[in-house]
Amino acid sequence: LRPGVVVAGSLEMFSNKFFSSSVQKYLPDGHIESFAKSGNEPFLNELTKWALQEKGLLSISNVRHSIVNGTYAPATYRIRDFLEYSAEITEFKDGKVIPFEADDVQLEFTMLVPHVRKTL
Repeated sequence: LRPGVVVAGSLEMFSNKFFSSSVQKYLPDGHIESFAKSGNEPFLNELTKWALQEKGLLSISNVRHSIVNGTYAPATYRIRDFLEYSAEITEFKDGKVIPFEADDVQLEFTMLVPHVRKTL
């Protein structure tokens, strides 16, 4: 596993001054909304966790596949084969490994033809 890569526009972004500075937002109606503290600190904390793989790191294990109602996984599948595929996906979050929960995980089988992508 490799850590993520972060490209920052300046080192000042990581400074205490930018963590604690106040900011203003100019609204379309001409009013100004003021905030006592910028969002740099929480943003950079989350970005650093991601870059150092302390957050957002997924792992897959117990991968199994076979023909439906089959007990074996053939070396190759045919176009009209119906498959069963299962896997356990975990996420490293807040210092713990927990089950990953999502309803949009996709599986992709690629052959010369056809190219199939299905939501699990």
